[in-house]
This record gives sequence, structure tokens and C-alpha cells, in this order.
Amino acid sequence: MSPEKLAQSATKISTDFLSQNGMVVVNEWHHGPHGIDLFIWRNGSGEILKFQLNLLGSITEWNIQSGIQTGMIIEEGQATGTEEFGPIFEKVFYDSSPVRSTLEYASLILSMMPELDPSEKKTLLQRVESEKSAPSALSILKKWLKFRS
Repeated sequence: MSPEKLAQSATKISTDFLSQNGMVVVNEWHHGPHGIDLFIWRNGSGEILKFQLNLLGSITEWNIQSGIQTGMIIEEGQATGTEEFGPIFEKVFYDSSPVRSTLEYASLILSMMPELDPSEKKTLLQRVESEKSAPSALSILKKWLKFRS
């Protein structure tokens, strides 16, 4: 599926409000049927505290404390001895440093999501593109191969 169709398939599913210790957090979820999820967390003033873009298990995440991160979601579960499986748990494994190709693809997808407010889209893109020095997947592979030899 093309990045454009993937981005355009995402629609807003829900907006949830949480109030705890006097702080309001708003969580918005966008979902597409072809493996795209975008979660955005805001404070009561509307400032983005965190967002996570999941593209077929590849994660691009920004938060106010750690900045931009990339990684992967791995599903884990256990069989019950029949054809049915027990609960499946998702774990996020972050890269040691953000991977440039993941950031570039995330920027492309975010830029083409029609349901995002233009100012919100601009903020999300600025967060993703703030990590200009991220290594490419190829450079990470080369370092790993050099380390192993």
C-alpha cells in the first residue's frame, strides 16, 4: 500500500479525558485498517505532551522528557495448548538512537494525514524532524557488522 493511502486510511477513533491530581490529560487515537495508529496526549491547555505513531509495528515516539525515539512493537503471548492463544502483550523495544529512515517515513505519513489539524500536523512534524543527525538503518547495520567481526 502506498504511504498516501496508508495515511489517508487513518481516522479519529476516540478522544479520552483523564483527570488525576488536578491535571487533565487528553488522549486522541487515530486508526487505519492497514496497520497505522497515532496516539496524541495533550495537557489541559492543548499542548502536546507525547505522541506515538505505529506503522506496522515500527514506532516513532516523541515525549516532553525524552524527545524523539524510534523502535518496534513486539507481540508476545502464550499458547493454551489448543488452537486458541492466551493473552497477547505488546512490548516496545526502542532503538539505541533514532533511526533516520523510520523518522523520514513517519514524516511522510504524518504530512499526508488529512484528519490532522494543520497546526497540530506542523507541531508533530517539527518534533519528528528535530532529530536531523539520526543514523540511517544502513549505518546502524554497518556498525553492528563491524562490531561482530
